[in-house]
Amino acid sequence: MPEQSFTGWVRRRSTSVRVKVADVSARILITIAGVATIVAVAGVCVFLVGVAVPLFVPGEVERGPAFAALLDERGEAPTTIRLGEYETIGFAWFPDGEVVVFAAADGRELARERPFGDRVPTAAAFPPGGETAIFGFADGTVSYGTIGFEPTFIEPSEIEPSFRTLPVGGTAVRGDGVVERTPIGSFRIQRLSASFSEPARISDAAIRLVDLSMLSSGPVLAAADDDGVFHLKAATVIRNMMTRRETVRFSGGSLDAEPPIGTSGLPTHCLLEGRADSALLVWSDGRSVRLDTRDRGDIGEAERLDLLDREGGRVTAVSFMNGKTTLLVADERGAIESWFRVRPSDAAVADGLRDGSRLVRAHVFPGDPGAAATSLSASSRTRMFAAGFADGSARLYYATNDRLLAVCPPREGDETPATAVAISPKDDGLLVAGPGGISRWNVAIPHPQTTLGSIFGKVWYEGYEQPE
Repeated sequence: MPEQSFTGWVRRRSTSVRVKVADVSARILITIAGVATIVAVAGVCVFLVGVAVPLFVPGEVERGPAFAALLDERGEAPTTIRLGEYETIGFAWFPDGEVVVFAAADGRELARERPFGDRVPTAAAFPPGGETAIFGFADGTVSYGTIGFEPTFIEPSEIEPSFRTLPVGGTAVRGDGVVERTPIGSFRIQRLSASFSEPARISDAAIRLVDLSMLSSGPVLAAADDDGVFHLKAATVIRNMMTRRETVRFSGGSLDAEPPIGTSGLPTHCLLEGRADSALLVWSDGRSVRLDTRDRGDIGEAERLDLLDREGGRVTAVSFMNGKTTLLVADERGAIESWFRVRPSDAAVADGLRDGSRLVRAHVFPGDPGAAATSLSASSRTRMFAAGFADGSARLYYATNDRLLAVCPPREGDETPATAVAISPKDDGLLVAGPGGISRWNVAIPHPQTTLGSIFGKVWYEGYEQPE
């Protein structure tokens, strides 16, 4: 019987239906929410793992087509090779002043041009990351400008019928250029485009070495002549508003470049940093002189250093990375090192340097043992660079984390030196040129900057005094 309270009312100990329904509903909802939370967290975990794992998957490099050698009239291989922005056409530069245009798909030669006619440059430089170039001549003059490829777009109704059957992305040779069908249906034709300034005399002796940096205020060029004199000139373009004629005037200074103690002769490399506030003269034995060029009228030595860590070594290739702040130095053993400037935090050290900075060896990359590094080329979009070697092989590296990305062996039966290498504009291809021909490699390395060391360890970035 129900218990009777002191008031006389009978207490009923039964739960109402509404409470029972609410209790069951709450239990179901809590269970569903808990399971959903676990599923969501697991899904996020799977997603993060799926995103992170590809960062550590090694890239792929596979051998592409091999082309016949591009040689000049003397039978020599090119010293510089470049691909156009759309990777359908390229050019090769030869020391005798000849440019050979070729189709990137099969290496077919399209045209041979001599931008300077019968004048043979005594020095040439192609700074990384753009189309600029500078040349020096035996009469003490220099000429700078751009060399690349100019696209022209043509509607389908205006092009020859033989090209209208090209699929999207397909290419074909058209005269001295390459035509490609774009995704919107039009046709893009690329041809070589070269434009250079009138030769300007900066020395009474033959120009031996040159380099160029493009600033917002205009181009700044560095040169070394056969008398051992270093020249730094800033070009200013003056336009006549009446005649529309442009005149280029040069201003700057010069300095007798005395060889460092222990070496002799003339330097083998002259390099101007991207901000044109520092220049470097390098001799074949690795000894070098860095010049303070902040004041172009008062050039002075900033420091002397040895780019090789041993006696008897020989520098075989030198090049800047894109941006011209990190310097790559290769030697006859196949080793490659990167250098950049830092500003020491120790004021006493900084006071001993003319410009308050010093050049430091930041990274060392393993080369091809027994084969000298003969050519270097930097990516125009990342910190990737390529090195060619005396046995015809090539290697891809990432500058920031010391990572060797890929090894590209030489073609079978062809172990001639790699005189020029080039990374494609999209970092998805590599060209290796030499007397025996041109090899193309297809590159798929989506995350070259990622390693366990770079994520969890210290990294030495440009401008930092030490790894952090």
